[in-house]
Amino acid sequence: MLVAHLIERGGKLASQLAVLQVLLGRWSRIRKRQFAFLVILALHERLRRRVYAIALRSSGSPEDAADITQEVFLRAWRSMKD
Repeated sequence: MLVAHLIERGGKLASQLAVLQVLLGRWSRIRKRQFAFLVILALHERLRRRVYAIALRSSGSPEDAADITQEVFLRAWRSMKD
């Protein structure tokens, strides 16, 4: 609200505040992505063997189980990015 008012009035301070607001928004999105990535890494490290074992029992094929395991973690990553 204050930033919008200052931008309407113009001036150097208003443009600097607008730039700061944009940068803070970008920083926040980057931090959220980094956090999501770390969560997925932790989940992968902790659960990959279990997910693979379940996939292997379901599919009966080591190659398919590996593909299924990869797809599980890719879907988890994609869901956290949104």
